[in-house]
Amino acid sequence: MPFDWKKFFELAKFLGKPNPDLDSEAGLRSSVSRAYFSCFCYLRNYARDRGGFRPFYHDEDHARVREHFKGLKKRIADNLQDLRIFGNLCDYTDDLSGLEIIQQNALKAAEEIFKDLN
Repeated sequence: MPFDWKKFFELAKFLGKPNPDLDSEAGLRSSVSRAYFSCFCYLRNYARDRGGFRPFYHDEDHARVREHFKGLKKRIADNLQDLRIFGNLCDYTDDLSGLEIIQQNALKAAEEIFKDLN
């Protein structure tokens, strides 16, 4: 059975909550990263299964999925772009301020993506 990419979003929400056994910065950064990947992979498969999109299953698909949705639902493409930016900040920036706000905005963008697909 294929993986349900929405489960990464559930993990993202969990990782963003305070947990005494988890470093809060690591949790927030991981939350943002999982929120992006849950949406990206879900949208890739949604476009593949319902929109004739043919994924390459490598890094080029990140831009291609956004382009695919620009023509259908621009808000989805815009939210995915924002998530990608947030994710790259969290994955590559050593000294990151405003992490809590970035994480909240990432979860909001992901929620909007899933809502807009219905």
